[in-house]
Amino acid sequence: YGAGVKGKTIEAIYNKIPIVSTSIGVEGLDEIENYVSVANNSYDFADKILEYYENDQLVIDDVSKYHKYLNKYFSEEHTKKIFGTIF
Repeated sequence: YGAGVKGKTIEAIYNKIPIVSTSIGVEGLDEIENYVSVANNSYDFADKILEYYENDQLVIDDVSKYHKYLNKYFSEEHTKKIFGTIF
């Protein structure tokens, strides 16, 4: 369930939009917690959003990591590696 959330997360990463999600929202995305903010209760979620709102440099630093995630897990090279193990 919630597979569309994962697609939206990747789309937000691609568009360099800061992300705060729950662990369920990023479930199934390898090592994603190293790249996006995960908060599992309303207080932590709100705190992280406010932290982003009040700190432009934090937003810049966090979204600058996004291209590393895309290159690691959604690049042509990674896709070839996955399919190479199948065929």
